[in-house]
Amino acid sequence: MKNFAARNFENVLQCIIPCFEGLLPEPHNTNILRLLYIIARWHGLAKLRLHTESTLHLLDLTTTALGREIRHFASQTCLAFETKETPKEYAARTRRKTKRQAMLKTVTGSSKVPSKPDTGRKPREFNTNTFKIHSLGHYVETIQRLGTTDSYSTQIGETCHRDLKRFYATGSKTASFVKEAALAHRRKSNLKEIEQKAGSKGLRRRIQPTCRRRKIRALTSAPADDPLPPNLPHNHHHIGTNKNHWVDLTHFIEENRDDPAVSDTFASELHNHILGRLTGREFDGEEGNFTDNERAGLIIYKNRLYKHAHLRCNYTTYDVQREQDIINPRIPSRSFIMVSAAAGTHPFWYARVLSIFHIEVIHTAFGISDPKRMEVLWVCWMGEDPDHVGNDRKCRLHRVGYVPNTPGQGAFGFLDPAVVIRGSHLIPSFEFGYTEDLLDRSHWWDDEEMGDFTNYYVNPFVDRDMLMRYIGEGVGHRAEGSAASPTSLAEHADSLEKSQLATPQELQQLQTIPTASNRDSTADDIDDQDSESARGSDSEHHCTDSNQSEDSASESEDSEGVDEPEPYGETDDEDDDIEDGGVGENFVY
Repeated sequence: MKNFAARNFENVLQCIIPCFEGLLPEPHNTNILRLLYIIARWHGLAKLRLHTESTLHLLDLTTTALGREIRHFASQTCLAFETKETPKEYAARTRRKTKRQAMLKTVTGSSKVPSKPDTGRKPREFNTNTFKIHSLGHYVETIQRLGTTDSYSTQIGETCHRDLKRFYATGSKTASFVKEAALAHRRKSNLKEIEQKAGSKGLRRRIQPTCRRRKIRALTSAPADDPLPPNLPHNHHHIGTNKNHWVDLTHFIEENRDDPAVSDTFASELHNHILGRLTGREFDGEEGNFTDNERAGLIIYKNRLYKHAHLRCNYTTYDVQREQDIINPRIPSRSFIMVSAAAGTHPFWYARVLSIFHIEVIHTAFGISDPKRMEVLWVCWMGEDPDHVGNDRKCRLHRVGYVPNTPGQGAFGFLDPAVVIRGSHLIPSFEFGYTEDLLDRSHWWDDEEMGDFTNYYVNPFVDRDMLMRYIGEGVGHRAEGSAASPTSLAEHADSLEKSQLATPQELQQLQTIPTASNRDSTADDIDDQDSESARGSDSEHHCTDSNQSEDSASESEDSEGVDEPEPYGETDDEDDDIEDGGVGENFVY
């Protein structure tokens, strides 16, 4: 981590929570995980490129919670452990001390220079009296005055500082360094001006690319017959059109008959999925039930599955920008997707893409006499862990796992690429390791020898767009209608009051935040919506049985009574009134 830049530390923060789980004894383990969760949440809110009044209030509340967690960490967790400087720091300090004594001997001319005895590695304490921690409380005010944090940077000054360091290395390194640096800077400016004048007159010397540049250019240039060229941004997704890689459906089933992932109902489920899409059946996570006669009318042309390596999924970000995710089944970290949940309390369902292919179908009853291309994803569904409660109030990540491959659970299925929102970032729960209980030995295991990871954590902090999908305040998400519907700010203010985290002034500010929900929806409507969602039946794509609704209800009641810190509230996103192109708030760019 010596040469880490800010972006490297950001990547570590986004993925570090599962890595720290279980390293320390309780209650320090819970305290550390809660602190990391709040830091990641604060970091995501602070770096938003589009702020509203609601998000700034959320950032303000999160900052308050972060300050309290830092003080609790310094006063409780840090004092429970004896920390010392690293051996590398100790060696560097010893070298500096030796060098300082040698200089004193040279200056004084004495062979005996008083020095303190070496006591080994010194203890190190967490210091909260730093400018970085002090400046956390000024972020909201600064964003309101100067704009979002991506509008300004210290990179310009740091880049100029590099030039001074280069001049110092080539100079005399004495008191006349300032004059030498000024002359060197003037010389550099004159040379740059001469080069610009020569270029304007066509006298610039053409620099031949080196061997390294030619290699990089050959690797980055796309071939003329690229099977997946850039697609139009208004298309939801794009899959290649070539037919070079195909497998016979019957041969594929026979070849993998011993694999539990490919059951005897693979072909019938595929036919049910295609028939459901042809009949306009709404997505509910199931393939639908069709009779043998109905399936017999569907013909897969040449009985072939045309396989593809990538799926490019376009989506609109929270700040109304175009973005694209690439789904690649061969790379585990790029094979997870998220779709809107058709049932349950969590806003999204998650799945791992096992294969991407397209087929050509013929169905005379639907007027399809010529082969029609249809794109299909073969997925392994994931469900919520019934033994874990993850939400913002408890400051814990959502935990999911593969659906057990038992009859009636629907562990594997097919999916229309059009219902995919974007790629999802799931991190394995390393503390629980691997398991073979969910699926017998299969070619599609996470690890060919160990099995599947027992659980995965849903990472909402992978980027700002993902964070806003769970908060529900993304302007672009409202426009496309794919945002989650989190709890209202007023409801969360009540939970903050129960946890005694927020002060009365903060609660009053929280309840007066102008959001679309408290402008156009009444408290009764919100209660009705919550009650309807609570009565909704759980999908078969969850790792629980029919008693999950009762278990989740009891867990939610337990979570409301806990005294754990609840650093911030979530906003309600029930309003669809966006005809004027805005949401009635003051935006900060």
